[in-house]
Amino acid sequence: MIRNTIICSTAIVAVSLSACGGGGHPPAASQAELPPISATSVVVQRDERPRFAPVVATVAARNAITVMSKHTGTILELPVRLSQQVAAGEVLVRVEAAALRARRAQAVAQHKQAQQELTRVGRLIERGAATAREQEAAQAQAQIAEQAVMEIDAMLADTEITAPFAGVVTARLAEVGELAMPGRPLLELADPSTLELSAPLPETVVSRLRVGAILDVVDADAVLLAKITEIAPSADSASRTVQVKAALPEDHGLRLGQFVRLHVPAGTDEVITVPGSAIIKQGQLRLVAVVQDGRVQLRLVRVGRPFGERIEVVAGIAPGEQILDAPPANLRDGQAVTSTAGEG
Repeated sequence: MIRNTIICSTAIVAVSLSACGGGGHPPAASQAELPPISATSVVVQRDERPRFAPVVATVAARNAITVMSKHTGTILELPVRLSQQVAAGEVLVRVEAAALRARRAQAVAQHKQAQQELTRVGRLIERGAATAREQEAAQAQAQIAEQAVMEIDAMLADTEITAPFAGVVTARLAEVGELAMPGRPLLELADPSTLELSAPLPETVVSRLRVGAILDVVDADAVLLAKITEIAPSADSASRTVQVKAALPEDHGLRLGQFVRLHVPAGTDEVITVPGSAIIKQGQLRLVAVVQDGRVQLRLVRVGRPFGERIEVVAGIAPGEQILDAPPANLRDGQAVTSTAGEG
């Protein structure tokens, strides 16, 4: 009975395997069963491409000044605040001028006295009681006294400092009641409509630049184009850098004082580039379709910098290999291919 049971079980297993096709999934289609395709191929080549070095540049204003008083005195008014927009001619600072007014009163009195003396000598000349030399001396004294009054008037005008152009207050460095004196900064003013880039560049980099050259500017949001407008004729002796300035496009969207990266030429590199259309994207992976012995070999590659419509391939293929340009979306590894040579 036991023997009969074993025989029956074996027979059942045999029937089951037969019904399931051997107990596994149907075998995948072989390379020979994949339909052949026709596509354009290119030969991988090595060529020279420019290399760029990123340097830090600052967004600055061409029209920017530091406001200082020409005279010593207490600050009476400082009516502008940080980031305030001001118009040309608007009062920025008023400095106390009591001492200057006292000097002016003295100068006016001296001028009046000199004019009286000139009048007196003139009358004496008419009576023949004074010489021409005395008259010339009196005229000189009157002119000196008049110039002294004009000089003090100019100094008084300087105690009220106005904006030389429309702009924005970028720094407020003093407060009302503090002492203003020559050389002490009180405010900083800049015209935001005249923004440009300013960058200290290494001497080795500057040798490759020319006024009028176009450079890429990269910030957090976009890539802009800047045109070089100035290159300093000499280098800084301490840092060995040369100051370079570049104009920005009108719709640059940058802020005064912002830091950006300026891409400047730094020589050339020998690189492998392929048409961007030859790169197959599969999620985070990048592949190319290499043609070997009339069949496709899908190969992982590591890509680098873009160069217009081409892209650098850092690893995965070698010069001389043949790859498909714009491979079909349903391409499979090992598929037969008839390739037509295109431009590398």
